[in-house]
Amino acid sequence: MEKICYPKAWNLDKVFMGGGKSSEFLDHINRLEALVHDLEGSVNSFITPLSTNEVIRVVDLIENISNIRLYLSQANSFITCLLAQNPKDQDATSLRGKIAQIESRFEKELSKVKMIFIYTKEDVWERLLGTEELKEYRFILNEWRESADKNLSEEELNLLSDLMVDGYHAWGQFYNGLVSSINVNILINGKEENLSVGQAINLRSHPNEEVRKEAYYVLESVWKEKEELFSKIINHIAGFRIQVNNKRGIKSVIEDPLKKNRMKEETLNTMWTVISKYKQPFSNYLKRKAELIGGSSMKAYNFWAHVTKSKQEITFEEAASLITEHFSQFGTELEKLR
Repeated sequence: MEKICYPKAWNLDKVFMGGGKSSEFLDHINRLEALVHDLEGSVNSFITPLSTNEVIRVVDLIENISNIRLYLSQANSFITCLLAQNPKDQDATSLRGKIAQIESRFEKELSKVKMIFIYTKEDVWERLLGTEELKEYRFILNEWRESADKNLSEEELNLLSDLMVDGYHAWGQFYNGLVSSINVNILINGKEENLSVGQAINLRSHPNEEVRKEAYYVLESVWKEKEELFSKIINHIAGFRIQVNNKRGIKSVIEDPLKKNRMKEETLNTMWTVISKYKQPFSNYLKRKAELIGGSSMKAYNFWAHVTKSKQEITFEEAASLITEHFSQFGTELEKLR
């Protein structure tokens, strides 16, 4: 097995030198803005296709949209890492707001593209998708066409996109930032450790039941302490979504999630039917696991506990090598993700 040496803490300078003040990252954002600006110009001059002569313009639009999504994904991931590293990083917080504004502009143009596709005649649409250049994009183009907001005007779509920056996404970012800023003290092996929420959650599989129990109740007390604040955040997110869905003509709360997950309601209902039908064996398993651990019923803090005890230890480097070795069996590209 190949021995891999990884640092225990990530070095974000290897991605963009300088963190939140990185000139390289600012160049990335400027390039992203330029791509969105180009897309805005392309969409404004793009008319409803009348023949397959428009195929090259459609391909150019798709490639531009793909590049923008890649740049947005990289930018959001980098900012997420910066804030995970330091939740109080004001530069990263400011950059997140800037990226949200750019993403809002992009979503507006994508909505316009979808509307253009809606108004394309069916026979023209089929001929377009049958061309050599577009046949590989058939699935996503049909999905765009079907997912367009037919009940909203362009002005309404633009307004909703603008409002989502502060009226929807910001609430989610605020919640994530709030959770990231929380630290708890937990006694582990006789020593009090100051841990993040994520680190405390990881203790649910700790071999010592007292550690699992303490971590569980410490987190419970944190959620209890902030329940009013959390409930306000979640209610605002849900309230905004309900108002948007009303405008879009969406009557069921599961309609949009089903569409985004490419699932039919019948499929979801079938899944729940099967779960209900076969939940007794799982219930029996939990009861038996509780008995093996030493209790009469399963406690929440023991759900992830190991039943067997092992003294085997694996180092960070050995774990990295093991994961890479098995990832490589699925292909070299997955292996290179290390």
